[in-house]
Amino acid sequence: MEKYALFAVFQAFRKTMAEESMRSLSRKAKVSVSTAKNCIDYLYSKKILTRKIVGKQHQYALNEESFLTRQLKIAANAGEISDSGLVEEISKEYPDVQSIVWYGSTAKGLDSPKSDVDVVLLSRKPLKIKPLKAEERLARELSISSYTMQEWRKKALTDKAYYDAVIIDGICIFGEMPVVN
Repeated sequence: MEKYALFAVFQAFRKTMAEESMRSLSRKAKVSVSTAKNCIDYLYSKKILTRKIVGKQHQYALNEESFLTRQLKIAANAGEISDSGLVEEISKEYPDVQSIVWYGSTAKGLDSPKSDVDVVLLSRKPLKIKPLKAEERLARELSISSYTMQEWRKKALTDKAYYDAVIIDGICIFGEMPVVN
């Protein structure tokens, strides 16, 4: 997706999470200044960016209040997870896994470049998770919690806040959402 200028510009904002001038952003996104301007104008018109005028220079940043910004960040994060091969690696290494749920700030579009990727695995048997190669490809820390279905049912009763965070804000990336009745 980085081959598309609009996405490259959005990714450059996403990776810096700071105010940027049009010229500095064009360098980071590896696009011409005129292309950066067209992309920034579009993103600003959709309220995905904010603008601050400092002297004669305009500084732009992601509008963290915008639901569109959050949805674009979720899509970009999902693309990175998919490209990392996380689901494939987990399902190959741990065939007893029934569900993989991605949750936390990266699944809600509230992440920063230093945020980790939170994942819950539900399996038939207890798992001993070892480091995954997908974590290197993600270039983010991977935080994995693993439960059997029996442990997950107990967790739903004893730690309702955690359970709700996973079920309500989580995105099931393998299997089915592990809702406890």
